[in-house]
Formats: sequence, structure tokens, C-alpha cells
Amino acid sequence: MLGFAVYAVLGGAVASIIRAQTGVVLTPLQWNPVFGWGPVMAETMAPVS
Repeated sequence: MLGFAVYAVLGGAVASIIRAQTGVVLTPLQWNPVFGWGPVMAETMAPVS
């Protein structure tokens, strides 16, 4: 969950800088399926101790 918060803050900051400098609008918080299966894959790939 902390990773999503960090992603949101960094993505929002970078998107606003790019928008101000180039006029291109990015939507870093738009839904993407990787948000759902990414944590599942990370959990299954984590080493088991």
C-alpha cells in the first residue's frame, strides 16, 4: 500500500512538471490492470523463508 502512495505522489509531481514544461497531459493515476496483478505477482515471486 505504501508503494501505491509513493507512486501517486511521484507520478503526480512528474506529471505536473511535464504538463507545465511541454503541455502534454499525463494521467498517472488512471486505472491499469497491473495495479491488480502486480502485488499478486510480487507475493508469489518473493522468496519463501
